[in-house]
Amino acid sequence: MLTTFSLLCALSLSMPAAAGHIYINDVQVDGLRNQDFQKVDVRIDANGDIYIEAKNYTIKLLEPADGSTATPPPEQAVAAVEPGLYWLVSEDNESIGHAVEVYVNNILVRTVRSGDAQVVVDLAPYLKRGKNIIKMNALPGPQPQGGSMHVYVGPGENRDGVIYMDDPPVDFARRSSDNGSGANETFTMEIH
Repeated sequence: MLTTFSLLCALSLSMPAAAGHIYINDVQVDGLRNQDFQKVDVRIDANGDIYIEAKNYTIKLLEPADGSTATPPPEQAVAAVEPGLYWLVSEDNESIGHAVEVYVNNILVRTVRSGDAQVVVDLAPYLKRGKNIIKMNALPGPQPQGGSMHVYVGPGENRDGVIYMDDPPVDFARRSSDNGSGANETFTMEIH
């Protein structure tokens, strides 16, 4: 019997430049955590990329593995934040024409685009204790259409690959009624 293993929210954590990527059945799943696989073949290539061939699993990735515009996290964080507590999550309701750059403490974390799969990023490498600046920069483009697109930032809990966020402090929304000339908004998020 074929076991279906669905990644509801693929965690796309940036890795240090020297590290390789992780692929399961040729799907990039960098940042995947707390998973056990049975009866798989593992190969590591010269670049340090790890390939897991898992014939009894089906991987459904909700984020393009090669479309990332993320900047690697800073090498050293001042007063580091524990991983898995603060997240960037996108919600696209069949929108068309939106593109939003997400900056955390002046570092581009990700560009979220209409029509892309859901983005889920653990923000720990980009955050520090104290005041953090979150900037959303909606890029200019053609007149948006369709439903809304939301980009959320805030505390959340990863339960079996699904991120739960109760009332995130940052909710940047783009709608078809927004003009295509772009916009930006800056938020402050305090972490104790």
